Amino acid sequence: MPDSDLLILWLNVGGAATACLANVWAGLTGWSDWRWLRYTIALIAAIYTVAYTTLALDWYPTTTWSPFMRGVSVPVWFFVWIWPAVHSAHVLRRLRLHVQREQSTRAK
Repeated sequence: MPDSDLLILWLNVGGAATACLANVWAGLTGWSDWRWLRYTIALIAAIYTVAYTTLALDWYPTTTWSPFMRGVSVPVWFFVWIWPAVHSAHVLRRLRLHVQREQSTRAK
């Protein structure tokens, strides 16, 4: 494997491991509405950490690794890319409505 490919793999390992730790931390300290989502993202990031590590260490051939990771990537679209965007918009809408209700109550 070329050195540039190996470097990119190890950068992916570092990014995935950091994402895992950041989401565990956010799950422990963040807004409780997000807790299940943060732990789900942390689990996905842990899977990516292990997967990229096995590829970097040449434990599995790319022909085995790639089909497996294609299957893993399907729920990633929902849990990492789609649901946080939808959930944050929903939470912001609820917060905005709450603030508007509070302001109208105080104005009376």
